[in-house]
Amino acid sequence: METQHNCGMEDLNATPVCNRTWGTRAYACTWAGMVLNPASLAVGAALLALGLNAIEATIAHFSAGLILVLALTLTAWPGCKFGIPFPVLARSAFGSHGAQFCTLSRALVAILWLSFQMWQGASGLVFAISSAHGAHVLRSVQLSKQLDLLQLLLLLIFAAGHALAIWLGVKRFRPLVYFVAPFQLAGCIGLAIWAASLCSIDAAFRAGSDNALMHTGGVADRHADGHTLGGPLAWLTAINASVSTWSTLVLNVADLSRFATSQRQLALGQSAGLPLPFALTGLLGMWIAGATRHAYGEAMWQVPQYFSVWHPALALVGGVVLALSILVVNVIANLLSPMNDFLNIAPERFDFKVCGYLCIVLAIAVCPWHLFAERDAFILTFLNGYAIVTGAIAGVIVGDFWLVRRAHLDLDSLYAPPMCYAFN
Repeated sequence: METQHNCGMEDLNATPVCNRTWGTRAYACTWAGMVLNPASLAVGAALLALGLNAIEATIAHFSAGLILVLALTLTAWPGCKFGIPFPVLARSAFGSHGAQFCTLSRALVAILWLSFQMWQGASGLVFAISSAHGAHVLRSVQLSKQLDLLQLLLLLIFAAGHALAIWLGVKRFRPLVYFVAPFQLAGCIGLAIWAASLCSIDAAFRAGSDNALMHTGGVADRHADGHTLGGPLAWLTAINASVSTWSTLVLNVADLSRFATSQRQLALGQSAGLPLPFALTGLLGMWIAGATRHAYGEAMWQVPQYFSVWHPALALVGGVVLALSILVVNVIANLLSPMNDFLNIAPERFDFKVCGYLCIVLAIAVCPWHLFAERDAFILTFLNGYAIVTGAIAGVIVGDFWLVRRAHLDLDSLYAPPMCYAFN
């Protein structure tokens, strides 16, 4: 018999067994769909700024994928076993009040990712329609050094699409994973074909591995000793940055694993959908960065930049596919978690959808056109910076659940005050 706890909103209640219907295919497609996105390509290309060659960066990226699978298995287990979301799980390790700090910290990181992805989608649409009649007029209105009127309008329109998704209900988006995934895969294959048409893969990797790739203001130019990062430190930084890409999901995977039919189905789905696509998309980002540097003299590390050299019709198709892909990823990976986090502050007062609208507003407020303008800042400041927080929280939760509590939780105490998890 399933027990519903009165926490104010059903979104924080334990998921009944009858609603735990996600199997291996669902998780494999969900993870593959989330990984096949512009952020994965951008991370792969940006790793070259650490002084690693393409093969070294790919190995580091793949190693990070294996670490992620292990971490996800450990943090997803309680969600699958007890059907609880992350805000409730965090109460076991940090107490009812400490959990609010954890969830808010994760929410802010998720909002930063939401902001990055929204900017990627809007930028793709900007490049896709820049050749349209009248677009140059809007682009000529410069609002800041990195932002013009067309970019702002399309960012707001794209944000409105996210708001519509929230209004329709984020839980309805799971079927879209199956619909969008083939287009994402086809898009990646198309990008590989395009990169191959620019130059051979060997020439692309030589160009991408050349330290001159960083002479546009990358890490190599800014190191105190005047050299690229290189060596063991570069490996550790690359692995850390790659793991950081999905460290928020390591924390909030309980929000997804709570719908799993079994631990085995969940583990198989994550293992099938994450490591290989993760490594291949990173490799593709490096390949394109080298190929575009070879062909155009400039390494393109963000997907929207590709459209600037494509035929207008092809760029339009690419921009639409990119926008749809990002919308689905954002709803599943970057919206659902901070919505639950804000709801956890006062579930009896806050509305779930209003929390989602707040996330969108905050994502625009962080000014993604400025925050994500530089490749080295993306790696060293953004990815490695927030991992300090998310990694520490994940470590405490894993240690508490597996070592202290021996994989057992008292659900009644997690929900109903007075709680044994309310620490002083």
